[in-house]
Amino acid sequence: MSGKDYMVYLKDDGLVGGVDTLIEDQGDLTIRPGKPLERTNYKDGSKTAQGNDGWSASFNTGLREPVGTGQQLVFDAFDNGGDQYMVIKSLTSGAIKYSGPIKLSVEEIAHPVTGEPALQIEMSEDGTIIRGTT
Repeated sequence: MSGKDYMVYLKDDGLVGGVDTLIEDQGDLTIRPGKPLERTNYKDGSKTAQGNDGWSASFNTGLREPVGTGQQLVFDAFDNGGDQYMVIKSLTSGAIKYSGPIKLSVEEIAHPVTGEPALQIEMSEDGTIIRGTT
């Protein structure tokens, strides 16, 4: 298994029944399951609990010109309130898969003097994110 095997797809209609559309030219992906451990210390001991910050993920992608179909879905969602339905999956059979409704934001668009243009995309749960396998 390799990180490069995991790809982010958006539904072409923004809904669960749509067609998975690959976002082109993806870079590193970071998934935050949203359940960190929270420890509180007391004079006579401590307590540890699992928090619930909510599922989120971020990744970067190169910027195609002309803009690719998947990247256009990113901009459409961003320009219209951020609502989308995403799938993160690997081509490896039995690998972890995430899917569900999200809010999507384009956090940064970089146009460096040297190097390629890039987008930084942030996704946050907007309902239940389902973890399963491919």
